Amino acid sequence: MALTDTFIRQAKWSGTKAGDKHSDGGGLYLLVNAVGKYWRLNYRFAGKQKTLAIGVYPAVPLAAARKTRDRARELLAAGKDPGAEKQEAAKLAKQAAGALFEVVAREWLATSASTRGAATQQRVVGWFERDVFPLIGNVPVNSVRPPDILDVMQRMQARGIIDSMRRVLAYISKVFELAMVKELVERDPTTGIAAQLQQRNEGHFAALTKPVEVGSLLRAIHGYQGHPYCRAALKLAPLVFVRPHMLRHAE
Repeated sequence: MALTDTFIRQAKWSGTKAGDKHSDGGGLYLLVNAVGKYWRLNYRFAGKQKTLAIGVYPAVPLAAARKTRDRARELLAAGKDPGAEKQEAAKLAKQAAGALFEVVAREWLATSASTRGAATQQRVVGWFERDVFPLIGNVPVNSVRPPDILDVMQRMQARGIIDSMRRVLAYISKVFELAMVKELVERDPTTGIAAQLQQRNEGHFAALTKPVEVGSLLRAIHGYQGHPYCRAALKLAPLVFVRPHMLRHAE
């Protein structure tokens, strides 16, 4: 007969050495002994009789114990050992608890460095070391919550570095992508944060729109008497229309 909350609450140990077993069906039973009340699940896997420890009553109530039993039966139907699955879950939880955000972030910075130029890599590392690690670097990656990341972003926002703030948010998301692949977290806590931040003010850069103004600029460039490198760059810029840093690093 299935157990009830009232029966479980009132159940007493009879004094037997092995403890008293009260079945709830489907292999689930309550073990009552001198120490306390324990949920256990008997099952067979690969021809062997096994027992899964579910938890202690009342920390684990009857409804929760039944859910664990049903989940175990689903695993068995899929050809999986519930005991082995529990051990693997505990192992992953232990790994995640010991994986600090900074450790995972530095791994991502190292593995993704080849996708960025040296100057960009230095800038990204600087953002993490200056703005991110002091706040969440020592927090286990699976314990970082959206409010923690929002705090990082709002501090950058308060300094007026809106573009940098949004780039850092995207980089933090990449760190959590790596953490998900390594099964350290189940989701990316940066989701939805961008909508809570100050929007960038879009505007147009000043530009010359009249031919006579362009002519004046070109004459000024050719009359410039500064460093030869700077003069050469100024004369090349109107011909190739690239960004200053691309022109400076061109070979």
